[in-house]
Amino acid sequence: MERIVSLSDLHLGEDECTLADEKVIDDFRDELQKMGQIDQLVLLGDVLDLSMASFSQAVETAKEFFGKVGELDGIKEIIFVPGNHDHHLWVQHIEHQAMVKRIQEGKLPEKPDYIKEFRGNESFLSGLLPPKAKEKLVVKYPNHTAQVKGSNYFFHHGHHLSPEGTLLMTVKEALEKNASLNDFELHNSPIHELIQYSLEQSDSMREKMEFAWEQGGALSAILTVVDEMTDKRGWGGKIVHLGYWLSIIAGEMKPHAMRGSDIDDRIIKDMERYLKLSRVDACNWFVYGHTHLPGGKRREDSFSVVNTGSWLKSSDRTYNTYVIIDDEVVVRKLGDTNPYWK
Repeated sequence: MERIVSLSDLHLGEDECTLADEKVIDDFRDELQKMGQIDQLVLLGDVLDLSMASFSQAVETAKEFFGKVGELDGIKEIIFVPGNHDHHLWVQHIEHQAMVKRIQEGKLPEKPDYIKEFRGNESFLSGLLPPKAKEKLVVKYPNHTAQVKGSNYFFHHGHHLSPEGTLLMTVKEALEKNASLNDFELHNSPIHELIQYSLEQSDSMREKMEFAWEQGGALSAILTVVDEMTDKRGWGGKIVHLGYWLSIIAGEMKPHAMRGSDIDDRIIKDMERYLKLSRVDACNWFVYGHTHLPGGKRREDSFSVVNTGSWLKSSDRTYNTYVIIDDEVVVRKLGDTNPYWK
């Protein structure tokens, strides 16, 4: 391959999504068009937001985005790799194939296998694309690999690197237990389903969870759930309630694990472990999102790292960034001809 463009954390449907503005979509489409041929457009997770937005809101914005980007003839493939905020889309895929479809055919359901991919009309998400672009779509989880001009690239949203995304089994524990990538996913899937989808289907809980995520991060979101369960009953409930508000205060004072995390030694160590769990031997670049902080880190002795950034409005900054991979790896900000990072 000659060129890949990757972006993540669009959060289509969320109020703060910059791509809700049609002009932003048009500007991004125009920048892609000027590049000429793009072998793969890799959408690296949290493309649709099913926790801070309803299904209808997410799909409405997504149809606008895919309708304009999907019509570009220069894009050969569109790779969709779900993250934690659109994780439920993948659960729907797998449960339909392994359970619903088999029952409809008079067969027994199978144990879900989350490490799969769907092409074209095999995926219900193809309905978001214009007719001529449907066959370009590949939906896969949780990783994607590609080779560009002799270098090996590994793509993962990043939720399997975060403490809150691996509460029930860490990558280190998975390696120690010789667990498969599918078992690792089955262990942690309930966390993503509960916190990033199920709870937010209630309007009242969505407001509480949105406040918790924005003010205190993942810890506050988890404590919100426990606080609702205990309802401040007894000393245990009161302690949880106190912990919830302390997490909110602490979150106001410093960036939390979900957003704004730098590429430090801890996350690089987790990337090394995750590559082993994914049975990947050759990796020159690890491409991820999730933290919403664009940038990269070149390393001479091992794989280099680049983060795609995000497409959310913020009180202090708005990135609108994406990664271009061809002769070199650069992060570009929408509307800026100079690289944001290279």
